[in-house]
Amino acid sequence: MSGNTSAVTVAQCDFSFLSQGISIGSSASNNWIDPYCQFGSVTTPIADSGINSRVASNANRAFMLGSASGGGNTRILVEGTDTDINLDFNPKGTGLARAVNYVTGNYAGLSKDGGIELYNNGGQPYIDFKYTNADDFDARIQLNPAGGKGLRFVVNGPSSPLFPMSFDGSGNVIVAPPTSPSGLPTGAIWNDGGTLKVV
Repeated sequence: MSGNTSAVTVAQCDFSFLSQGISIGSSASNNWIDPYCQFGSVTTPIADSGINSRVASNANRAFMLGSASGGGNTRILVEGTDTDINLDFNPKGTGLARAVNYVTGNYAGLSKDGGIELYNNGGQPYIDFKYTNADDFDARIQLNPAGGKGLRFVVNGPSSPLFPMSFDGSGNVIVAPPTSPSGLPTGAIWNDGGTLKVV
């Protein structure tokens, strides 16, 4: 849809095995993509550079993409105007299944040896534990920011000043307990001028 394409509706169409499904050019305007268009094994379902284009809010596009030889990624994507969820099954031999954000590169995956892999392209990956859905988090296990070598345990949410325990890159355990026993429960550890004591 290029040139002076205007006021065109694309409805109830099936697109399969294409590198590009629908391309709306920069000079095209006021065009409409129906929610019932379907895309099968289409690399880029809709590329919209137009003016006042309308893509149905429920027009989620679903496709599977893979190579005939089995050497490339097999990718299952559910995509829409307000969602972008990717499941990525990497090439044979790597044995990695991931939930990946192709924009940021961040992913969580299962490795071929049965482990869990987390990668955060913009910082330290982490695991959050939540007591209620409204919480940001109640407890977090996070890669140690110092060179990305080690772990730290965070409690009471992201604004909490408490980072009571971490493991550095050499495996050393570092604790930062309170410096006063006031208000601490029985069994809690506190730092009395360099000496660890138990309440």
